[in-house]
Amino acid sequence: MVSQPNHDRTDASRRTYLHIAGAALGASALLSGTAVAGHKKEKSEGVPKPCDDVPDSSTGLEPLRVIDEPGIYTLESDLSVEEDEVGILILSGDVTLIGSGNSITGDDTGTGIFIDGDLPTADVTITNLEFAGLSRAIDLFETAECVIVNILAEDCGTGVFQSNDAQDNTIVKSTFLNSPIQINQSSRTTAVRNTITGSSSSGVTLFDEGGHIFVDNTISMHDEAGVLISPSTNNIFIRNEITENGTVGIELEGGEGNTFIDNILEDNEDGPCSVDGSSEDNRFEGNDPECE
Repeated sequence: MVSQPNHDRTDASRRTYLHIAGAALGASALLSGTAVAGHKKEKSEGVPKPCDDVPDSSTGLEPLRVIDEPGIYTLESDLSVEEDEVGILILSGDVTLIGSGNSITGDDTGTGIFIDGDLPTADVTITNLEFAGLSRAIDLFETAECVIVNILAEDCGTGVFQSNDAQDNTIVKSTFLNSPIQINQSSRTTAVRNTITGSSSSGVTLFDEGGHIFVDNTISMHDEAGVLISPSTNNIFIRNEITENGTVGIELEGGEGNTFIDNILEDNEDGPCSVDGSSEDNRFEGNDPECE
């Protein structure tokens, strides 16, 4: 059910949600600065080391490189992965990985980076790295407080895949071309100022859990919906451009308590939104055009 605002509460609600958006932007700016200038941390520096033995991890893939200690690491050359391989396996928290413009590529197979939070692993930053032709560019498994900033993923089955209670991760100022974002059974992702365009599926898919915040992203030209929520609760979308998608801009399948404010929803093939009968207490305000 699409809930339109009670006019007596509109101004207060609007201020509340815009305050949330401002907080998200401020947090992401801080995190992105830390990612790029992370040398302020007292950490050792090095390169991801070659992996002679397959470590015990949740990935089930064979890693080419492994990071198993805290530190600042720089990828000094391109990596090419094959089926059942992962370019870099991260098994430690408190890690910054700087790609220096290098790339991890595959032939429509393999994973670029797998962060195994089952250990657990938290506080990992990935920046200035390119991915192409992979099954998954970045796989966050049970991770927390990870930051993805200024990466490019092109022609990957999934640009960022989160699963198994991953939480409090941030994706900022990154570009995903034919590389959608999928968030499964995870909570409180913050995505700010990303470009997510041109996939054969939905641009952003949220399954279960929720509490995600998407602000100032471009989500366009996907064959299916721009955003699919199926189901996920208490998510906030503010000032996103969700346009020119093959079905609708936003598709809600059983989501509750979601908020959509000031989003541009123009030129979607089947209209701005589709909300099924099991979706309740979702709030739409100031979108163009508005969901009916």
